[in-house]
Amino acid sequence: MKSRAKLDYCGNGKTLLHCGLFAEGGNRYASAMKIPQLIAMLIVAGAAVILLLSQNAGAQFHSVALSGKVGVATVDITPEKPIRLSGYGSRTAPSEGVEQKLFAKALCFQNKSILLTVDTIGVPARVTKRVHDELSKSIGIKRENFVICSTHSHTAPTLHGTLPYMFPSGLSDEEKAVIKDYTDDLIEKLVAVSEKAYESPQPARVSWGKGKLTFAANRRVIEDGKWKGFGVQKDGPVDHSFPMIKIEDADKKLIAIFANYACHCTTLGGNFNRVHGDWAGVAQEEIEKRHPGATALIAIGCGADQNPEPRGELDMAVAHGKAVADEVDRLLVAELQHLPKNPTGIYNEIRLPLETPPDRSVWEDQVEKKLKGHHFAKGMLGKLDRGEPLDTDVSYPIQSWSFGEDLAMVFLAGEVVVDYANRFYREFDADRLWINAYSNDVPCYIPSRRIHAERGYEVDYSMVYYGKPARLTAGVEDQIAEEVAAQISPRFKTPDIVR
Repeated sequence: MKSRAKLDYCGNGKTLLHCGLFAEGGNRYASAMKIPQLIAMLIVAGAAVILLLSQNAGAQFHSVALSGKVGVATVDITPEKPIRLSGYGSRTAPSEGVEQKLFAKALCFQNKSILLTVDTIGVPARVTKRVHDELSKSIGIKRENFVICSTHSHTAPTLHGTLPYMFPSGLSDEEKAVIKDYTDDLIEKLVAVSEKAYESPQPARVSWGKGKLTFAANRRVIEDGKWKGFGVQKDGPVDHSFPMIKIEDADKKLIAIFANYACHCTTLGGNFNRVHGDWAGVAQEEIEKRHPGATALIAIGCGADQNPEPRGELDMAVAHGKAVADEVDRLLVAELQHLPKNPTGIYNEIRLPLETPPDRSVWEDQVEKKLKGHHFAKGMLGKLDRGEPLDTDVSYPIQSWSFGEDLAMVFLAGEVVVDYANRFYREFDADRLWINAYSNDVPCYIPSRRIHAERGYEVDYSMVYYGKPARLTAGVEDQIAEEVAAQISPRFKTPDIVR
């Protein structure tokens, strides 16, 4: 009788026939082994098969599903003393307590790529440079692999070198000293949290997807093609996409969430003078409360002309933050795209030209009559009197990270309006594109060609707060788009590419 051991395995890749349990003649063990013994041996062989399969399955999970190692860290950056909060020039006094703590958080990928999110109005270029310089010395990180994203909270401390003409009434020497000390302390903390993330890697699976949130509304009221003021423009352009990265450990426990939404953190107005993270701060707090042990990081997209609606009260910021957490929970149980590769970075700085500044007499008239912006006009006149040159352009950093061909992530500096996002969604595969603004620097608002023609706050008067003597030219949109296109692989331009 022929043996039928062809599909039976003993656990080491050989058939039972090859292991000697059966022979072609079927009589090698027939006389020497009783049936109970044979059954016992088959049970042992079966257990070996199960053990081997489970080991192989585990090996497959680790080699295919994991994305390498990721480190995560958090540091408290809440001010320890009253400090002038940024974002609204109407405030005239230091903060009146802490309503919510502020944090900086770091993600470090295995290839030494570090992303920071900071609960602040915006991290200026000089701070970003100082942090990177220190990290370059301590861990050898390359510039293209390091990025800082700000939440742009309008209830966070003023930083030294950011929005120099925010307050028409000016700052006292004591207030300036507090701001300088806070900024120096923040630099140390950003270095420390980055190093901590670098020093605590763990095996991780990284995946991503896009959801949707709808509380952002276009704030530019337009009549007859021109800007009329702030409000809600119901037919105005928006970006309601909600990209999210999920990071799990080898046991599928949630390690971190990194998400982005194109909306100002201006739920709370200038009459609110307590430290708070606005909707982005609430979102992080709520996500971490719902998922103990996980770290939540929030960045802002091209939302410079987008306000949360409704707005004006603390409970509204809480509602928006919880809406973010709800969408995170929905995406966590959805099928997300695995990102098996670490990000590859590109970094470059371009120059955005400013228009010709007004004649000196315009600023003199503002100062004499104490017109709106006279504090800025006085500053510009002071520069001219000292023989200092006025700015003729703006240094503008643009950065990108590509996770293989699965995701292209763009980092734009400054307060970028929504037209940029919608343009890039048309020019690239929107299903594999993620755009962060308020990254690496906040030199000023970055208007589009459309907004340049409509005029208004984002293209005109906002430049006063940033200390720019004139507005940007209409061609800056194409300059930025050209650099982004140069950084992103052409493969992301084809939506039907086989991945």
